[in-house]
Amino acid sequence: MNNLSTNPTFDKPIKEYAIQLIDKYIQILQQMGHTNVIGSNSDYEIIKNQIDEKCAQRLISHLKPAVTTISNLEFEQAIDLYDQKESFYLKRFLFLYKLHTDYNLNEILDETDVIEIYDANHIQMYRSFNFFQYCSYSFEEIFTNEWWRLFQRSVFVTNKLVEVGVNTVKRQLKEIQYVNCPNHWVDEIYSKHNFGCYVRQIIIVPLLNEKNIVTAVMTPFSVLKYRDQHGQIFDVKKTALH
Repeated sequence: MNNLSTNPTFDKPIKEYAIQLIDKYIQILQQMGHTNVIGSNSDYEIIKNQIDEKCAQRLISHLKPAVTTISNLEFEQAIDLYDQKESFYLKRFLFLYKLHTDYNLNEILDETDVIEIYDANHIQMYRSFNFFQYCSYSFEEIFTNEWWRLFQRSVFVTNKLVEVGVNTVKRQLKEIQYVNCPNHWVDEIYSKHNFGCYVRQIIIVPLLNEKNIVTAVMTPFSVLKYRDQHGQIFDVKKTALH
């Protein structure tokens, strides 16, 4: 089990609220057409019995702006295109979380990118809608594990991403950081379907809080190939590769 689970508490109201937020998040996402998203594979056993209050509070802080944002999307009749929703979702999430970057996101992100945001503890805070096409983990697993416990890359690539991410926050690097990694496979380690993706990841974007302190990083990447639960490999156009 990961090191987020030390000193578990029995503060049920906090953990119950975290579970309610995940369930609400799942409900809205499914209404938006993301029917494959999963809250928990174990009736929230991890949240109920294996994490401490600090982890539960962090989970809540990450979920509240996400739930608020997609709740707004439900009633935004003027926004009816997928890419418009994605752009609105990302910008609204950053606004609610009081994060910003010195860069124009429209210039540095491609509309097909999978976009993730991670906090200083390497826990995913944000994921774009297309993330759900390539991930079979439950949200409980995503919110309670550092990314390297969920996704396997080569040792070189993993070490490089950790190094660049840690240095960006620790050294307060406010410029875009180039990871200098080759295209590589990202494999789910113990998920329901063990999906895999062959990706191109070039940059890490620092995100600053209201005091202009780097507190999180955005990690966009392009999916070039995708492997399903049957081991069949597809390109991004869903054409089987032989």
